[in-house]
Amino acid sequence: MAADRDGTAEAEWTLGPLAGQQTATASVEGLPPVEFSATAEPGPPAAVVVGGGDGQLGLPGEALARPLTACVVDEYGNGLAGETVEWQVSAGGGALTTGSSQTDASGAASTELTLGDGLGFNTVSASRDGLTPIDFNALALTTLVADAAEDTFSTGISGNAVLPDILGLGAAWDGDSLLIGLAFRDPVVMAAEGGPNVVTGLLDLDIDMDSLTGIPSAVDEHRPNPGSTGMGVDVIVDLFGNEDGDLVIFDWRPNTLGTTTPDFRARLIGFKVPASLIGNGPLLIAAVVGTVNEPTDIVPEAGSLLMDAAAGAPVAAGVEPAPVRVPLKRTWRPVGAEHCD
Repeated sequence: MAADRDGTAEAEWTLGPLAGQQTATASVEGLPPVEFSATAEPGPPAAVVVGGGDGQLGLPGEALARPLTACVVDEYGNGLAGETVEWQVSAGGGALTTGSSQTDASGAASTELTLGDGLGFNTVSASRDGLTPIDFNALALTTLVADAAEDTFSTGISGNAVLPDILGLGAAWDGDSLLIGLAFRDPVVMAAEGGPNVVTGLLDLDIDMDSLTGIPSAVDEHRPNPGSTGMGVDVIVDLFGNEDGDLVIFDWRPNTLGTTTPDFRARLIGFKVPASLIGNGPLLIAAVVGTVNEPTDIVPEAGSLLMDAAAGAPVAAGVEPAPVRVPLKRTWRPVGAEHCD
């Protein structure tokens, strides 16, 4: 830019979208540069977004491990301090430590949730006057195992897809079914919905708890490290799903036993497996999840989740466990479609 006759050059400066101090520099060849600074303030409130704590598994009647955190932001995602966030339990009967909280300097406000006494989903809404409310979901189950965050593995063939990172597996006997929950670090959707954050996978059940019968666990076939579930798998829930979005349940042969409709809640998936298929005795559970192209995480990292027998009268399994070990290898495809090598 050329200076005028008085040696003055002017330029208009449009600040960038991030709040905070910003700088611009003017320079002339052979002379030291001159630096200008300005402070960009956040704009008006535009949205309430999840800051943390969504998608947790917990025990009925107990407090979740992490607080629920909502952020009030402007159109560029800058947090706004001093905003009032209202919290309300909308499902599950849980209790909050506070029903209203103020955002801090980063725009974050928090509360803590104690789950209701029943099984299943608990939902809490967070709202700021004039903005669209958001939901936080948690799933109450009786038996839980956690998995570390950021421990995914990949060959790179998934491209720009979000690698499903599982944070926990849980289960509970709920009436005449086994309720199973999976928790993820990031929101996930079913394969039938499509998109970069699709989750697929295989959940294995060893209903006779005999490692010398059934087929090898898909977790052991796809794990990136040494170890074993110690399972001989009798029943598989195919997390790839069918075109309707239902999950297909197979036995070890594999024959189709039925379907179950999953409940996707952003970072949580819940679904039921009927006791009429698997009985209601003790069993072992493990899962491997991934993108459409490849597995990316397993749970548990070692061993399996032991689910105790249900209380009350025993229910016989409709599935006949494999009488011997069956050397079946499952590739990373839906269980019912040319999965054997």
